[in-house]
Amino acid sequence: MVCVLRRVGLFSFLCLAIAGRVSADPIQVTAGSAFMYWDGTGSFATLQGSGLNVVTDTYNGGLLGFNAGTAQLDGGVTFGTLGAMQHPWNVTVGGTDYVAFLDGFLSFDTEPFVAPPPTSATPASVTFSTPFTMSGRLRGSSGPQGTGSVLFDVQLAGGGTASTAARPIVPNAYLVNSGVRYEFGAAELGATPEPATLLLMGTGLAGVFLRRRRASSN
Repeated sequence: MVCVLRRVGLFSFLCLAIAGRVSADPIQVTAGSAFMYWDGTGSFATLQGSGLNVVTDTYNGGLLGFNAGTAQLDGGVTFGTLGAMQHPWNVTVGGTDYVAFLDGFLSFDTEPFVAPPPTSATPASVTFSTPFTMSGRLRGSSGPQGTGSVLFDVQLAGGGTASTAARPIVPNAYLVNSGVRYEFGAAELGATPEPATLLLMGTGLAGVFLRRRRASSN
């Protein structure tokens, strides 16, 4: 049995349990994306890699927001709770084409980043991005709701960049506008706020530099 639970500041969501046999070596997801809506509604995932091509419905626990200071965009999505187990999907796993009913999960762990405390000068929407690593499981069955024979049961792994647009609120927190997008591939090296926020941060650093320079010249 596998259970995935994520907590970010005051916000927590997603627990999933599935049972069965899993292959030993993870399949690497090198391209595609997954989206996790803030309200936990149905979404999608596209997974591509060597011998892997999956496009399917997903469901998730959502991410309402995060506190200012050190924050993360952890989360996860599940297969099988919407259309994935209700009708078969054409997928390629391990280089073999299948028509299968799907279940499983993707779990995303992100690098911590610093979200500056909101001020009156903070833009109405701030975009943050940070690297993630993903682990997961994908199982395909010949019948709906996991019935019939198991066609494949594999572990998944990958990484990339997680990003979200968030609205600053008081006190010292951000609400996610729509959700978090996880793009597979080469990850960015660090969290990146939107250009307007960078300008505010740069202006503050410049002020500190000028004050120190004046002090040293006196």
